[in-house]
Amino acid sequence: MCIRDRVAADAHAPHLAADGAAGFFLPLPHALDELFAQADAISIHCLLNDETRGLVGGRLLRLMKPGSYLVNTARGAIVDIGDLTEVVQEGRLAGVGLDVLPTEPVPGDHPLLADPRVVFSPHAAFYSVESERELRRKAAQNLVTWLSTGRPDYVVTAGMRKP
Repeated sequence: MCIRDRVAADAHAPHLAADGAAGFFLPLPHALDELFAQADAISIHCLLNDETRGLVGGRLLRLMKPGSYLVNTARGAIVDIGDLTEVVQEGRLAGVGLDVLPTEPVPGDHPLLADPRVVFSPHAAFYSVESERELRRKAAQNLVTWLSTGRPDYVVTAGMRKP
C-alpha cells in the first residue's frame, strides 16, 4: 500500500459479507496482522464490544511499519492507550490522531499530550454550520427518495452483514 501514489483501501471486517462490500474495500477480508504490517495508515472504525476492547494493543502496533500513522475515531477502549504510549515513545509511528480515549478527560500529565506526533480533537470535530446543514439536507432527502422509490439514497446496512 503506497498512499503517496494512490489511496489503497484494504480492510479487516470479519462480520461483513464480502459481496456486501463490493466497491468499498478490495480485497476483503484482510487478516489484521497483514493489514497492520503493510499499511501506511490505519484508521479505526468499529464498534466497541467484548471482541474489540483492547483489540489494537502492543502486538499489532509493533507490526506497523516505522513512520506509519494510526487514527482512532471509533471508541477509545479499542486501542490500548498504555501500549500506544509505549509505541509512540519508541518513535515507531510518524503520527497518531485521536478523538476518543478510554478515559476522559486525559490527565494533564499524560505523555501523549506533550508529544508533537499526537493530535487530539474532540469527537465532534466534524461539526460546523455547513456540516449541520448537509446532515439535515441528506436526512430529509433520504426520506423523500425512500418514499418515492422504496430505497433511500444513503443506505447504512442493507445487505452488508452476514446473517
